[in-house]
Amino acid sequence: AQPPRLRIRAMLEALLDTVDQHRYLLQAMLEARATTPAIREVWDDAREAFVAGVAAVIDSERGDRAPEGAPASVVATMLLEFNDRLLERYTLG
Repeated sequence: AQPPRLRIRAMLEALLDTVDQHRYLLQAMLEARATTPAIREVWDDAREAFVAGVAAVIDSERGDRAPEGAPASVVATMLLEFNDRLLERYTLG
């Protein structure tokens, strides 16, 4: 398996490439999310679906090498929120 730094970089590059390929669709979704509670709920539920997997990676990488900190699920949620904001800024400017 690749080191985490390379996996994260590859994921972000793939994510931004996907945004470039589907910019207008994502822009429409972001605009709908801002004005439609049902769309916002679907968006948030989709993001929440990734929390457990990201938290598992965080726990695995921490192992016995890192001091205890915030729960992995909290860190995962925060990272996914950052990711969401990145997509929004990248798409809408």
